[in-house]
Amino acid sequence: MEIALVLGFPLLGGLLLALFGHKRWAPELNALMSLITLVAAAALTRRVITDGPMTALQEQFFVDPFNVFLVALTASTLVMAYATGQYHLYYSAALTLLLKVILIPWILHRLINRLQIR
Repeated sequence: MEIALVLGFPLLGGLLLALFGHKRWAPELNALMSLITLVAAAALTRRVITDGPMTALQEQFFVDPFNVFLVALTASTLVMAYATGQYHLYYSAALTLLLKVILIPWILHRLINRLQIR
């Protein structure tokens, strides 16, 4: 559940900003979505630390402590980008999330399944 929140809130925030980015309150919406993502990342971190590694979303994601660290790093980068106005950090956060948290573990999971390693 936590992984769905961590992945879903940035997507929801991006969609809302695409629709309402021209509004005067768009920066506050951006900050709110970043803060919610950070809180969801903290909840995911707590769960992985207490329960150990886990799979999520019908075994599409394997969540281990290193991936949780990368998700928390991404969330804190989003908050820092907004707080300091250094918008290039949004690109860094997006690349970290897409490549290190989603794409590389997915490729490794597929490779493990193809090699039939259990």
